[in-house]
Amino acid sequence: MKLLTIHSKSVNINYKHSLCSFATLFVAITTLSALLIPFYIVIFANTDLWHQTVTIYEQPNITFMYKYNFLAITENEEVVACSSVPYVNQILENVQKCATIKFVEDDFNNDGLTDSMEISFHLDISRENPIKEVIVQLFFEGIIHADCYLNIPTVFLLQENLNIAPNTQVIYHNRVNLHQKSSFYCPFFARNVQSRFNPFNLNATDFEEYRTMKVYEKLKMNPAYIGFDDRKKFSETVEGHAAVKIQLEIGEISARYHTSVWRKVRELWIQYFCLAILFLLLVQKVKDYAFSRFIVRAWESIPWKKAY
Repeated sequence: MKLLTIHSKSVNINYKHSLCSFATLFVAITTLSALLIPFYIVIFANTDLWHQTVTIYEQPNITFMYKYNFLAITENEEVVACSSVPYVNQILENVQKCATIKFVEDDFNNDGLTDSMEISFHLDISRENPIKEVIVQLFFEGIIHADCYLNIPTVFLLQENLNIAPNTQVIYHNRVNLHQKSSFYCPFFARNVQSRFNPFNLNATDFEEYRTMKVYEKLKMNPAYIGFDDRKKFSETVEGHAAVKIQLEIGEISARYHTSVWRKVRELWIQYFCLAILFLLLVQKVKDYAFSRFIVRAWESIPWKKAY
């Protein structure tokens, strides 16, 4: 009758020696090597371990705050304007308003982050009076949180001299970009420091504060701000009102952070743990071979009596 193995257990063979012996030194050195060698492998494999900064790529969560200033000046110095900022809207109360304003946003990959935005300003102007200058200011909320929560000032600025005929649509296509002067600080254990930003004050009651250059100067006072660069301009003939269309493409940005010991530990402990287990198993095999073949001498204690 064929017999099946239904249970098994290992039999431990003990090797004994005094504390001050070559066998004890051999075990200590091999065990310590199994713990230290993985540490040095991880250290030298990660050449940027001691760098003070780390770069993280992340798509920002950008939300339109429905705060904008739009100003168009025609050839005969007439002004067409619209604003959702209370004080600016009050100043522009008696000027011609935009015919319509449209805002559309899309999330192409359904990850909860906006991938593109489009804001259009449609203008009702006479055929004999084309537009010679356009000023656009759009205010957003820009958040990144790969390492910690940071609310970064986000503004689209445009001031350009151009010639928009009454039946022409001008399209500006732009890509998101992070302008960073210094690396971000994030809080961690024993260091409660975090980068701070000064958001633009949309409740200011001085019209000078809303001039494009003034807004830009305030943005530059922050350690970083999110803008929209790589600008491409297109124009096309349309039926109806002239229009200025702003298209914003929102992809990944690269942000620099001051690193910390705790961050490095968090990144490297899994690598070290896996290598340490592998080396401990290898050292165990080496010790089994050395003692069983009497390469290293010790008293052998077995749970059964040998028949010599």
